[in-house]
Amino acid sequence: MALIPTENNSKPEQVFKPNKSNMSNFIRTKSKDINYFWRSEIASSAHILNEKTFTNRKTLLVSLTKRLYALDNVTFMSLVFDHWSNHKMSNYLGVLLVTYDEEEGKQIPFLVKMDRSDSHKTIDISQQLGEIFNKFDGLRTVTVGMSTDNAANMLKVPKELSRIGLLGTRFLGHVPCLLHSANIMNSTMFDMVEEDSLGFVDSELKSKLLELAAMKYQLNSDGSRNEILKQDIFTEYLLSNNSQLSSESADIGGIFSFITGDIILKKNNQLALNIKSSSVNQLLYRELCVEFGKMNGEEPLAIKTYSKTRWLSALDVVLRLRELKPVLMELNREPSLGVFFDEEDFVLMDDLTDILSPFRSLCEMLSNDTCTLKNTLPLLISYKDKIDKIFVEKSKSSNLTHRHLPVFIRFRRKMDKYYKKYVSMDICLLSSYLNIAFVDSSVFIEQFPRENTEIKKVTM
Repeated sequence: MALIPTENNSKPEQVFKPNKSNMSNFIRTKSKDINYFWRSEIASSAHILNEKTFTNRKTLLVSLTKRLYALDNVTFMSLVFDHWSNHKMSNYLGVLLVTYDEEEGKQIPFLVKMDRSDSHKTIDISQQLGEIFNKFDGLRTVTVGMSTDNAANMLKVPKELSRIGLLGTRFLGHVPCLLHSANIMNSTMFDMVEEDSLGFVDSELKSKLLELAAMKYQLNSDGSRNEILKQDIFTEYLLSNNSQLSSESADIGGIFSFITGDIILKKNNQLALNIKSSSVNQLLYRELCVEFGKMNGEEPLAIKTYSKTRWLSALDVVLRLRELKPVLMELNREPSLGVFFDEEDFVLMDDLTDILSPFRSLCEMLSNDTCTLKNTLPLLISYKDKIDKIFVEKSKSSNLTHRHLPVFIRFRRKMDKYYKKYVSMDICLLSSYLNIAFVDSSVFIEQFPRENTEIKKVTM
């Protein structure tokens, strides 16, 4: 705190001047206050749940009313956690205690600090979570749910916690993150190789494909390319006589199924790097953006770099490439850059956009703090219905010789797999009943057939 005198007042005015020390003390104090609040809230809620009520027939109604009023003050918790590593390979477990505020109508998260761990194993993660249960007295009693990503070690954690007795009788179940599941579905469209009718491509062959792709983009010391290829390296390699996959009986559709959106993203990032690393290319790109009206104020529209850790990054990249199509097609005329995107690439981009666009809406809905478990199945079913309609339209209208069509078939298979997984979860199915718009869904009716309530006509 510093004393700064003012011109009009005889007394100095006290002004807080932030520095590292007092800010650290402020954060530390607030953290302790928040921690104490949640400790008290969890302990009192557990005490209410464990409390027993004795009554008789005469006072049953009064006792029941009092008990219901007390239960209204119970705060239930769900655990949301993930495990990751830093650049030094130290492992961290991030844990959120999440409850629901009925008055605000939204979820309230509380981040729990965890120590480092040397392992990603299920048993070690369970031990770390056990430390949290010991730290917050009563947490075992009020924990009703858990959510993680789809990693195998994470999916096994709830079972391990049940085995060692850390989950109480009120625990309803574990639900994997729907956003992560949807992102895994989408990733099938950007995997370079996949198991299909030709069999699994082993790691050695995959390495050769990556090596050849790197050679295509390799630059000489003077900035020129070794060679300009007329078609992408994956197609050329797979169809070459030296390819391990080539055979007279090989199905062309199967070979083409290896060509996915992955090559689009690789081309995009390489082109962005080539433009950024050369002042000549930057000037050329600016001139073309001005010519075709692709400007953002005084600056040209930038080519977005794809980042695998950003779930909407692929869609943002494809949308920007489609927007810049006239500029990119003109760049193909520049020998120093080479041909990056051709018409067939943009056909693939159009289809990718149609498939990925509903995912943006799903992300926006699921990222809202008012979205709870009761929305899981309705959102997933709505998402699947949109994809099914798009797929039917593509199957009818698209040229079946397009090499990327089998990729969308794999995407549909992956979606069906996760769809069946969520529908089979009782906690998802029952909580969706709280969503009034979902009770007439065919999915819900299939799981809970209704009795025939039609009134039979009686003839006199």
